[in-house]
Amino acid sequence: MMFVCQTVSVASLQRIAGFGCLLLLALVGCQNATEPAAAPPADGPKVAVRFVFEFGEGEPVEVALDAVPAGSTVADAMRQIAEMHDTVQLEIVGKGDMTFVQSINGKTTSGNEGWLYTVNEEWAQEGVGAIELEDGDLVRWTYGESEF
Repeated sequence: MMFVCQTVSVASLQRIAGFGCLLLLALVGCQNATEPAAAPPADGPKVAVRFVFEFGEGEPVEVALDAVPAGSTVADAMRQIAEMHDTVQLEIVGKGDMTFVQSINGKTTSGNEGWLYTVNEEWAQEGVGAIELEDGDLVRWTYGESEF
């Protein structure tokens, strides 16, 4: 009988465990999410925001939204983009703070790779359903390896 032992660094295990926990929390939370807060009124003040989607190959896709209701979250604006059939395809699940971007243009989270985003070039510290957009914000989505 032969046993093979492979050494794995603690940092690698922590990254794998952290990403797994984050993914599990997102998936479980999305299934049990409560109703979101009322959407911002469509006839109230508006803000202009831009989204950039980087797929790793080819040119990034940029989408400008000029009339997002003030108080909208990243998720609210992305749902507007999802309704625009000539931009990018978005699969968004969950509600409120537990909203999760499942895929962008058919590219889903796999292993330790997935969609990460910044707001005004700062890595987001909250989910897409929790961050309210302000006039002039730039949201950039990049597909890559998680460092969790």
